[in-house]
Amino acid sequence: TDYQRSAVQSHKGASKNFVINKELTNKLNRLAKKTGSTLYMVLLSAVNVLLSKYTGQEDIVIGSPIAGRHHSDLTSIVGMFVNTLAMRNYPSSDKEFREFLKEVKENSLRAYDNQDIQFEELVDKLTVKRDTSRNPLFDIMFVLQNTGASEEDLKLEKLEISTFDLESEIAKFDITITAIETHGELSLNINYVTSLYKESTIERLVNHFTNILKEISMDIDVKIKDIDILSEKDKHQLLVEFNDTKMNYPKGKTIHQLFEEQVEKTPNNTAVVYEDKKLTYKELNEKTNSLARVLRNKGVKPDTIVGIMLERSIEVIISLIAVLKAGGAYVPIDINYSDDRINHIIEDADLDIILTSKEIANKSFINLDLIDVTDKSIYKKDYSNLSLINKSSDLVYVIYTSGSTGKPKGVMIEHSSVINYINFCKEYYLNNQKADFPLFTSISFDLTVTSIYTPLLSGSTIRIYSDNEDLNNLITDKSNIIKLTPSHLKILNELDIKECNVSKFIVGGEEFTNELVKKISSKFNNNVEIYNEYGPTEATVGCIVYKYEGIKTSKKTLSIGIPINNTKVYILDRHLNISPVGTAGELYISGAGLARGYLNRHKLTNEKFIKNPFSPDKKMYGTGDLARWLPDGNIEFIGRIDDQIKIRGFRIELGEIESQIQKLSQIKESVVTVVGEEKDDKSICAYFVKEGDIDISYIREELSKALPAYMMPSYFLEIDEIPLTINGKIDKKALPKPDGNIRIGVEYIAPRNEVEEKLSQIFKEVLNIESKVGIKDNFFELGGHSLKATSLVSKIHKELEVEIPLMEIFKSPTIENLSRLIKVSEKSIYDAIKPVEKREYYKVSAAQKRMYIINQMDKETTTYNMPAILELTGRLDRTKLENTFKKLINRHESLRTLFTTVEDNLVQIVQEASEAEFKIDYEDVSEIKVDEVEKLKLIKNKS
Repeated sequence: TDYQRSAVQSHKGASKNFVINKELTNKLNRLAKKTGSTLYMVLLSAVNVLLSKYTGQEDIVIGSPIAGRHHSDLTSIVGMFVNTLAMRNYPSSDKEFREFLKEVKENSLRAYDNQDIQFEELVDKLTVKRDTSRNPLFDIMFVLQNTGASEEDLKLEKLEISTFDLESEIAKFDITITAIETHGELSLNINYVTSLYKESTIERLVNHFTNILKEISMDIDVKIKDIDILSEKDKHQLLVEFNDTKMNYPKGKTIHQLFEEQVEKTPNNTAVVYEDKKLTYKELNEKTNSLARVLRNKGVKPDTIVGIMLERSIEVIISLIAVLKAGGAYVPIDINYSDDRINHIIEDADLDIILTSKEIANKSFINLDLIDVTDKSIYKKDYSNLSLINKSSDLVYVIYTSGSTGKPKGVMIEHSSVINYINFCKEYYLNNQKADFPLFTSISFDLTVTSIYTPLLSGSTIRIYSDNEDLNNLITDKSNIIKLTPSHLKILNELDIKECNVSKFIVGGEEFTNELVKKISSKFNNNVEIYNEYGPTEATVGCIVYKYEGIKTSKKTLSIGIPINNTKVYILDRHLNISPVGTAGELYISGAGLARGYLNRHKLTNEKFIKNPFSPDKKMYGTGDLARWLPDGNIEFIGRIDDQIKIRGFRIELGEIESQIQKLSQIKESVVTVVGEEKDDKSICAYFVKEGDIDISYIREELSKALPAYMMPSYFLEIDEIPLTINGKIDKKALPKPDGNIRIGVEYIAPRNEVEEKLSQIFKEVLNIESKVGIKDNFFELGGHSLKATSLVSKIHKELEVEIPLMEIFKSPTIENLSRLIKVSEKSIYDAIKPVEKREYYKVSAAQKRMYIINQMDKETTTYNMPAILELTGRLDRTKLENTFKKLINRHESLRTLFTTVEDNLVQIVQEASEAEFKIDYEDVSEIKVDEVEKLKLIKNKS
């Protein structure tokens, strides 16, 4: 969807019409005949394929109306749908379309056999939990109206009848696709909910559906995964227009070459500052030359990896450049890493040399060639530049990132990749000017590459800060551009900042939300430029960037932007087919920033860095991130593929829940995760830091206004602060696990009798919680869901020998209500409906009363109408027309039922046929000229 689904379903809709020409319609009919199926089955199969392509799912449920009149004496009655089929099909990507069509045919025939089962009965049998945000069972409806009526059947004596297109502003389902076969063509209408979809999205859907029909009409044996839904124009846009990023950069040079060139240009500029120490470019160059000679004498050469294990200081910068000048590459090791992680990096990178300090070396357990870079005697050697022994394709650094197996993996980055990125930074962020950058996080985080090499290759200054530095100082100090994470920005947002010297925030490393960027922009009076930079370590720091210029979307996340210089981005499905604009797929990266691979992980490198199908001589990297192209060429980040959760059949984005929680003014920050080891026992857990008086019951109440029930967290845990890693990212592993003693904000009232006592114990067993369960506690708020509700029903039957329908658990989710239900359960919960004797008037149902009230509030509403317009051409016999309607009214009591009040109570009166008044209003519009378009529209609508 284009917009977030609201807690209460909207029915405001719009429609889009299009036509499948005669040639393609004939091909589809021939295909149906050839396979022993029907046009309906062919089109339904195509809709399944379309939805599978869009969602990546191979389990699709689509609704379809059916007459429900299979008796021979009713076959002549058409056009009055009285039931709905919910058909589940499995468009697996490896199936041939012919095979899938056969399955759809078989499923359709089985569905027809069961068309007498009412839809509501089906929903109850499947114990589907009602959800105010969407329809039960399916979101998409498909309709084919080809009743077999020919054009001759629609002609009466001197009168022709044809349909008149009616623009509906109501949408009963997310999307309804209606096809009408007429005059040898297929006329299709897409009715859609405007609060979920933009018109442009529906237009693309029309094109994609048409392309599927063309593909299957040409080759029925095509595999579903090979059906191409994109036109050549679409492909050109996604592959060429959106990836038009070619720019010149010093491709054949190395980082230290460019640094030496900068030294020649700005020898006396300040290169680096730390506390009361500073070095000019000339001084920094001399010191790095001295240390580089020491390293080269120890055998450092291209692709030799040297460890750097230092606290942030001027010596860190000296060490980085010195390793490069010696010809080697460096691996940063944070001094706060655990002993296990440090040992793993040393062993995996096969390190012989580590640049460190005396203090760290003395405390260290490392038995290697340690060079104390704080030893001043090192820097009294030859200051001249060393001979160049590197190529731009040699390694510049190896940075270790977390691995899915728990063991960090080293990402190998080459000089040319860093140079391309820094060249982009100089043009995009600096506009080829100068600016000071603060260095305030660990160099083991590649976010710092921006803050080190952008200033050093532009004549600017690095300002180094210690670990305990207040972020407030960074803002008020002389630094002009800051590279930081969203977590850092959250801290900044809480600070009382009196002065700000920062002109630009470059934000990366984590998902950046609209809510946070609005707060920061407002805090600094929109005087600070904010950039959202996306990029995994494997793509050299940043490869996609977005400049914030006001929120233009209702989505939670900020767009991650467009590819940077010499970078190509692809969003593909799991078969490496191009995902259309607006459709989620895995984000792949190719181009100048691509890493060489993983150090000593050849198998993993081959799995992740694969052949680029769009440039066979290149590689591309699969990020594991879900994203989608927006129509303007920007990219929207959706989430991690491996973190995207599916609970009880619902796909859920945890970020949407976080966003809603953080809208509460009493919440300082929050994070939402999934807890539970078993597939069927996963629950959503929300952690929050409050800054005001707020309880969990209030949070639940407010969230229920914005979120569907299936997205409501089962657990809410208040914590003092959100834990962060040393790189400033949220450390989800450090979050406490809910232990069952959860608070849900409901006053505890103890069970009052034996039934309530037993129910309380059953609740605890089913939900696996240790805390007391009171009679007011809600089963679902305690962590229950539909699967656990099934267990609850079973246990109640076993322990109390009472059979409770599953749907009653949803209606009566507290012990107090269930206890009452159990007392009357021996009686039939559903009494048979008996005919009512003839009366002067009758009681109304709750639904009728509700409809009456709505009508009184808005007498013009058409909410409960099912409009259809027929255009009559020729001589109309008004008497016959009116008599036809009168016969219908005589036959059906509902058409002569009136509502009125008796003693202030709403009642319904069923008129006798002779009493029912009916007349048709006629208006002569023959004088209206055809070119008076607006008047004609008004009159047609009125008539």
